[in-house]
Amino acid sequence: MLAGLLIVAPVWVTSQVAAGDPGGLAGRAQSISQLANFPSGTGQYFEWYQYFGEHRLEAGEQLELSFAIIPFDDAGLGATHVLLQSNGGGTFVVLNFQAGLLNEKLSYNLKNWNSVTALLDFSSQSYSLTMNGAKAGPFRFNVPSESVQAFQVYYTGAGKLGWFDSVMLSAAGAILLHVDFDDSLPGAQSLCQGCLLIPVEPGDNSVPLCCTNTIRPPSRQDGLAGRAETTFNVGISGQQYFEWYQPFGARRLDSGEQVELSFYLLPFTGEGAGATLVGLDDGEGAATFFWMNFQNGLVNGKLAYNPTNWNSVKASLDFATQSYELVVNGVGLKAIPFQHPSNSMRAFRVDYLRPGFTPAVAWFDSVTLTSGTERVFSFDFDRSRPGPQNLCEPCKMTAEDPVTTGSSSQGSIPDGPRLTAQKTDDGISLSWASGNTPSVLQVSQSLAGTWRDVLEPSRTEGHSSVVRIQAPPSPAFFRLIAPRNP
Repeated sequence: MLAGLLIVAPVWVTSQVAAGDPGGLAGRAQSISQLANFPSGTGQYFEWYQYFGEHRLEAGEQLELSFAIIPFDDAGLGATHVLLQSNGGGTFVVLNFQAGLLNEKLSYNLKNWNSVTALLDFSSQSYSLTMNGAKAGPFRFNVPSESVQAFQVYYTGAGKLGWFDSVMLSAAGAILLHVDFDDSLPGAQSLCQGCLLIPVEPGDNSVPLCCTNTIRPPSRQDGLAGRAETTFNVGISGQQYFEWYQPFGARRLDSGEQVELSFYLLPFTGEGAGATLVGLDDGEGAATFFWMNFQNGLVNGKLAYNPTNWNSVKASLDFATQSYELVVNGVGLKAIPFQHPSNSMRAFRVDYLRPGFTPAVAWFDSVTLTSGTERVFSFDFDRSRPGPQNLCEPCKMTAEDPVTTGSSSQGSIPDGPRLTAQKTDDGISLSWASGNTPSVLQVSQSLAGTWRDVLEPSRTEGHSSVVRIQAPPSPAFFRLIAPRNP
């Protein structure tokens, strides 16, 4: 477990009771949101496509499909389809479990096992059904067929859990498909991306709640904070997406004004999380001239941030030099060029886009933008927060106490001298405010260490301590620590 971070994995318990008929393990099918695969989808989705190769059947030959099933737990409102496909992909048999009826003829149990057998006759191009001892049919094939090559389960509706066991397809004594979830399992490649079909004991209905993220910072900065959660991108399937776009009107900065953007941030985190982008758009609305990229523990690939806790961030933009100074948790870099020239600004933005099925979560607090002495905007999430019109639909950003009930942790950013780095012609110059107690400068080629003391001498320039290093290692990470006892 990550230090300082408590992750609680909640469970949801379906009302469905899987118990009784099949022996041994059974297959517990877990659906996913349709938005994961269909940009305009609604509800839940599951697909299991088991290809076993083409098998041709002559006139007079019969095919038998048998299985045990508890259809998906949606009170019969959705549709659980069990299908057979012929060579070329044509679906010639459709068994439809919906509204408590199989193919609108045979009643099935919504909450317990159902034993199903379909007997297919390729001479008459039809099949008969037996379920829980009751019979129906014959039913005509959907399309003419002389072969079979795949078994398929397809579900759409509101249900999240279904059960399968003892799936067998045989012809003239030859077993074409056998999945019993004890000795034979479906291949992972046969399931839709994100779908689960897991062998478990029948009756085990408590499963990890799909597609939630409970990550929180271990402390609060100042009261409530903004919790941002990604959503499925409605334009691209399987993508987690977030956008906060805060326009404030075009502002010209032709005279070289100073602009400062400051905030506290725990960047987007979660399973497979990607980059958190924070920036400003130019006054023409044509491009983002200033970006901060929080990814893999580094901001813009240079300054380290804490991926599990609050980070204090301040960017000071100088439109005269078309550059900015960036300070993260007291460590800074100067004279970083804008992404492209700009003498204006009109909007603040936060962006995230990454493939995934579980949402990523970020936390914001005290987001403030000033231009000279004017405060352009400020969001503290106690008295002010972005409106829904400034968030992508249906992105979520809520004002919450980041600390769980019973904790009183406050303020996680340590106070200390700010370390500033600046490139020189022959290396790098590092400086920090001098204090009564001298700090120790250390360097490492990895955030994980090993750290060693910088041996180059420091000198005092005004109220600052300065160290100049020629040919520093690459990469190089620097930090200040309190002096050690002799």
